[in-house]
Amino acid sequence: AGAQAPDVSPDGRTIVYVGYTVEGYDLFVMPIGREEWTAPGPPLPSASAGVLDPGGNRPSGGPARAPDPGEDRVSGRSNRAQVAQPYSPRGTLAPRYWLPEVEYGDNTLKIGALTSGFDVLGRHAYSTSAQWTNISGRPDWSAGYTYDRLWPTIFAVASSETSRLAGGVLREEAGEAGFSLPFRRVRQGQTVFASFRGQRNRFSCDETAECEGAPSQVRNAARLGWMFSSAREYGYSISAQDGFSVMVATEHVRRALGADGAADSATVEFRLFPRLGGRHSVLAVRGGAGFASGDRDVRRRFTAAGNGPKRAVLDFDSDAIGLLRGFHERDIVGDRAAVLNVDYRVPLVRIERGHGTWPLFLRTIHGSLFADVGNAWFGRSPWRALKSAIGAELSLDAVVGYYSPTTFAAGVAWRHDRSGQLAGGPAVYARIGRAF
Repeated sequence: AGAQAPDVSPDGRTIVYVGYTVEGYDLFVMPIGREEWTAPGPPLPSASAGVLDPGGNRPSGGPARAPDPGEDRVSGRSNRAQVAQPYSPRGTLAPRYWLPEVEYGDNTLKIGALTSGFDVLGRHAYSTSAQWTNISGRPDWSAGYTYDRLWPTIFAVASSETSRLAGGVLREEAGEAGFSLPFRRVRQGQTVFASFRGQRNRFSCDETAECEGAPSQVRNAARLGWMFSSAREYGYSISAQDGFSVMVATEHVRRALGADGAADSATVEFRLFPRLGGRHSVLAVRGGAGFASGDRDVRRRFTAAGNGPKRAVLDFDSDAIGLLRGFHERDIVGDRAAVLNVDYRVPLVRIERGHGTWPLFLRTIHGSLFADVGNAWFGRSPWRALKSAIGAELSLDAVVGYYSPTTFAAGVAWRHDRSGQLAGGPAVYARIGRAF
């Protein structure tokens, strides 16, 4: 990757620079060695001197001609710069990779692949994925496109996904288009978001279940969001640190937009990342709450449970709030939800190594102690039925496929339900990505 940030020693004898190998970034030293420098070659002949052959002699026969400033003196091949042409992204938009996808949960197996691409100037970007599933004769798929030349950034996405519910199978087909308006500064950033989402849900009843027909639901909605963040990450960070973030998202389902009912929902979330202890040890705090109202058939339901990850993005879906580690997402559901998470994260081992040219680079092993508390409910808040979990996680930061920073985590949570309705005790889980 070249010599980065070079600097000459005070005695003028050595150059020190940052280089990169399969073992990561490091400092390299190189002697300047002035005694090995060579004198520059003779200047190009003037126009009146004609053209010289490789031996420095004027070729015999024919009149002398002036040298072409874009022509190599020895090979005669032209080095003249190409004439400027209008920019076209087509030559660099083709995908350069693909990754397999495997998901398993609730007796559902999904196997597929994903890919993405962008042009060299970053104006156009896209992603697509497809998965085969054992619960439907049709594949799950998604596709998205972003145009980032203008301000704001314009996007469009479409997807079709199958999931197993009690009594049948749900097919969710959706399309969304909108824009995000970023306001970036050196130490902080804000984003304003707006979109229209069209969604149709089709439920296919199992033969053994007691339900009638195959109900269909149209849930078209307008979405609005705002996000602010001053959280930062450094070269050896194991988490966001030294800042905070706030996110607010609202969704408005309306019959005027073609929906089967009217409903509103709103979520708010904050995150704090103060340092505590060592240089990159962090006390990470997250709090979130969601509220939904309106017609029952199209009203949003929130889950308060799940093992994460909860990425720092505007999230309008049912799992936007949930992070009670060790509990299953479907076990704690309501049209209102609130969760508080506290993690203490500490780096343990700096690896910073890969193996040859394998597409996996190991960076850091870190651990955390956590405490989660929250609940989801309908109607009045049942504070006496709060759910909680305490436990520990062990995580590995890595770079996968030479490009994608990825965190692999495993943990154990000790669960407690004050109402006694859900099983308590230990639960082991694994996750790709940070908790939050």
